[in-house]
Amino acid sequence: MMGIFIFVILVLIAIVILNRKGVLDDGEFAVAVVILLSAVACFIGVTQY
Repeated sequence: MMGIFIFVILVLIAIVILNRKGVLDDGEFAVAVVILLSAVACFIGVTQY
């Protein structure tokens, strides 16, 4: 469980770096964050059962 949160933090850092360098636009950044957070929510929901 702790590993997934470390992975999420690393992915968020990578997304922020890509956004700062101009690789991702603001809309793409927002979509990437929403998809990542919804995937984490699904993972937590699945592991509860």
